[in-house]
Order: sequence, then C-alpha cells, then structure tokens
Amino acid sequence: MACSEGARLCYGRRMQIRYHTFDSKRSPGHWLHVSEVGHRNAETVLMVHGAAGNQSNFSPQMKALADQFRVVAVDLRGHGRSPWPVPKPSIHDFYQDLEEFLDWMPERFSLVAHSFGGYLSTRLAATHPQRVRHLALLNTAQSIPRGFSYKILELMTPGADFVKRPEAFIAANTEVCKHLLGEVLQNWDCTPYYQHLDMPRMTVLGALDPLIPLVLGQESAKALGGPVYVLPLGHHVCMHEAPSQVNGWLLDLLKQ
Repeated sequence: MACSEGARLCYGRRMQIRYHTFDSKRSPGHWLHVSEVGHRNAETVLMVHGAAGNQSNFSPQMKALADQFRVVAVDLRGHGRSPWPVPKPSIHDFYQDLEEFLDWMPERFSLVAHSFGGYLSTRLAATHPQRVRHLALLNTAQSIPRGFSYKILELMTPGADFVKRPEAFIAANTEVCKHLLGEVLQNWDCTPYYQHLDMPRMTVLGALDPLIPLVLGQESAKALGGPVYVLPLGHHVCMHEAPSQVNGWLLDLLKQ
C-alpha cells in the first residue's frame, strides 16, 4: 500500500492529528482513511473500531496516549471516511484490509480493538504474532450472539442514513449496516485464533452490554487469557463510558 499525508491538521489541547489516505495494491482504487497522533518515532499503537463506528470512537484513548506513543487509527471500509467498494465484501475482505495495512506499520506494534474490531485484531495477532506487542480487546468476545439486541439493530438499520456522520458513533450508512448484520458478522468466530496468542493481553467488558453478554465475554476472556476488567455500569462503548479507567488499564498493559 502507498500512503499520502493530507494537508489538513486538527489541533486540540494535547494532540495534533495527521490524516492519511492509504491505497490498496490488492484492490486498486480502494483506500482507507487513517488518523495518526503522537510522536512519529515512539512505539506504535493501532486502534481498530467496531461495526458502524470509526476511528474517532477512540478519541479519549488517542488523547491519553499521544504523549507517550504514536497512535494510528483506521476507518474500516464503508465506515467514517473510507469508501464502500463493490462487490459487497466478506468478513475476509475486512480482515485483508487490515492485514495489508501491515505494510505501513512498523515491525512491532500494539493493538487496541473494540467489538467487531476485536475479531479482526485477534485474527491479525494470531496470524502475525511476531508483529504484535500487546492486544487489548474492548467490549468484544469470540462471537456476537444474534439475540434480541441484534434483532433490534437489524430493525433500526434503515435509520442509519439519517444519523450517519464520518466521525459520529454511527459512521456507516444503511447499506453497509444491513450487509454487516446480515452477512459479515455472522462469520465472526475468534475461537480458532486464541491458542496462537502469546503476547500480553487484556479484556474490558461492560456488565450491562446488550450486544456482548457478560457471561459470554467472561468465557471468551478466560479462553483468551490475561486480565479481565468489568465495568459494573458499562454498556457497549467502554472507551467513552469510563475513559479514565480504560486509559489506565491500557497504559498498564502497554508498559509490559
């Protein structure tokens, strides 16, 4: 992949965001939107968001880590500012985007992932264990149950077109959301990958998470190994629900 850095820069109190366009060699014409903060020569942390989200879902973590790390976050295909290529992708296409992104990453880096991004990152870490220093999984599990909450999301997908914004919590349109729920997420299964993980790792769960039931999250975390942190009042977006706690746990992991 080739990468070109955008001219626009955003300034906050503690960080400067550098935007990139990342072009695929495997799929000519396809590209991903990338954000980067922190020190260019510091250890790198890659953040991978969940279904319907975008890189800005990690804003509290990017701000917290920018002083000590180089933090990179991608918009998955069809999410945020990344385009939705045709034909409609499989779960393997989402994974291959992330795997191809390794060409731009340093030899060693850490992974922080939320929800569906947890499947993609677990698979990446298991397939390329020599590349991944640490693995942090947030509000995710070995699979996603297609229960009542999942059915509600399927019913709500037509509304995605009305609320979608590139840096909002919902950053994918109705077409993308329907395909994710109807085709892609049903193939989410991390079970084959857990046995191949040997890097320091941790899991953060929400006791009230409607999509990842606590029992399933804890069973998955036990199979994964590493510390498990549970937010008693947490739902499905721990990064924003308890940023100070999550950031502290992340820093503890990244110091190992």
